[in-house]
Order: sequence, then C-alpha cells, then structure tokens
Amino acid sequence: MWVHDRARAIGEYANGVFADITRLHKMEEELQQYRDWLEDLVDERAQEVKAVNAQLLLEVAERQQAQQDLERLAASLRRSNAELEQFAHVASHDMKEPLLLIVAFAERLLARWPEKFDGKAGEYFGRILKAARQLQELVDDILQLSKVRSCERPFGTVALDDLLREVMGDFEERLKQVQGNVRVGTLAAIEGDRTQLRQLFQNLIANALKYRQADMYPVIEVKGRKLPGKIYEITVQDNGIGFEEKHAERIFQPFVRLHGRHEYEGTGIGLATCEKIVIRHGGRITAKSSPGEGSIFIIQLPLVQRKRK
Repeated sequence: MWVHDRARAIGEYANGVFADITRLHKMEEELQQYRDWLEDLVDERAQEVKAVNAQLLLEVAERQQAQQDLERLAASLRRSNAELEQFAHVASHDMKEPLLLIVAFAERLLARWPEKFDGKAGEYFGRILKAARQLQELVDDILQLSKVRSCERPFGTVALDDLLREVMGDFEERLKQVQGNVRVGTLAAIEGDRTQLRQLFQNLIANALKYRQADMYPVIEVKGRKLPGKIYEITVQDNGIGFEEKHAERIFQPFVRLHGRHEYEGTGIGLATCEKIVIRHGGRITAKSSPGEGSIFIIQLPLVQRKRK
C-alpha cells in the first residue's frame, strides 16, 4: 500500500492529510512501462527504417548505375545505327553506278546485235537484265530507308489534302492501267517533313496496288480524324489480298516478304521505310487485315511536333 501524507504544526496540535495513493502509483508504474515499451518500439522501428533506407539507397545506386549503363548502351546503339545507315547509304550509292553500266551496256548489246543473242544467249542476257534491275530496285529502296535519318529536314506545316493530290498525280497512269480508284476524305494540316510524308503515302498506295486481288478492281480509301491529345489518325484501307493478323508486326521489318518474288515483285523495304518515317515524326503505325479481306493501315501522328533540344 502506498500513502501520501502532509501535516503542519499549529500550536500543540498538528493539522494534516493522509491519502491512499496505491492506485495512482500503480497507474504511474503502468504508464512508465508503457513509455519504456514505446521507446523500445521506436528504437526497433528506427532500426528497421534505417535498414530500409540503407536498402533503398543501395537500390537507388544500383538503378542509377543501370540507368547510366542503359544510356551508354543507347548511345552506342545510336552510333552503331548511324554508322550502319551511313554505310548503307554510301554502299548503295556506290553500287548504283556499276549497276547502271551493267544495264546500259547489256541493253546496248541486245539492241545493236540482236541476231547474235538469240536462243540461249538471249535468254541469259534477259536474266542478267532482270537480275540487275531487281538489284537496282533493292539499292534504291535501301537508299530511301537510309535517308529517313541521314537526310532529315526541318518540320513545317503540311496540308495533307494537297499532298495526297500530288501523290495521286504520281499514280495517275498506273491507276488507269489497273482501273483502280483512290478515295481521299478531307484531311487536316499537320507539322512534319513534307518529303517524307509524301514518301509514306506513296509507299502505302503502291503497296495496296501491288497486292490487289486478280479478279477485283483495286479500291483504296484514305481518311483522317482528330483524336484527343492533339493526335491525328490517318487510315489507308484497301480491298487487296490481305494477310494473316499474326504477321501484322513482321511486315514492318526490313526485307520481310509474306509472298515469294515470283508472285509479287518488291524488296520488302517499303513498309519498313513507312514505319521509320512515322517514328521520326513521333507517331506509330499499325495494320489490321485478314486473307482475302483487304488491309487497313492506321497511322497516328502528332498535329504539332514537340520542340527538339
């Protein structure tokens, strides 16, 4: 039992107070125990926080190191890509002149002495010319692919309506030959590289005309619409042979052909060039299709280009 007393002498007597404080003392003891427990808990949590902070600092350091490694790798890849593009550009450019000579002299020989190149000789010369022209086409396509980065021009405002009219003029004779029809809706003006955007539409329309169905006149429809976030979406839809949906990503890889050269001519670089142009403009290109049902190419581009540092 705990007690508390207090008294004061008054003459011959004492005046005082006596109180039982056992319960209060027990409460103070319990409170002290609780304080001790809280201190232990705080110390324990402080150690845990310290350990967590140390782990976080380690992870941050590791991530910073990984980020630096990735940046170095990205810089190395950019240099390698630039070197490869430069090599492709120079090599293709240097190959053009010898190929022109091969084709020119072969054609002259056949034109000047046709009687000497009949039978097998004529057949062999024909094969030489065909192979040389195919190689010329490949060289030209590789040059176009390499020029997407090596020949960049400043972005400006491009009226897509006017651009498509120019592209249609380029295909006027070919459309007459295959009795094709290109329908172009109202298109907006966007910021971009006019030359490359023209090449983009040329490649897509040429692709649609190439892979047309034998028993059907080709019909190509170009539409545009604005999406949220200042994005402009352009669709190029055809009624051609189409392809299986599983190949939707592969068709944008260089040299990928879903059909043999004996069925459809080409190098397999046209769509790869399209994707590279779209990526350079900060956009994306996808495709949807099914065999015999035609294809639709979906291009999403920024209406306004971000300022480059």
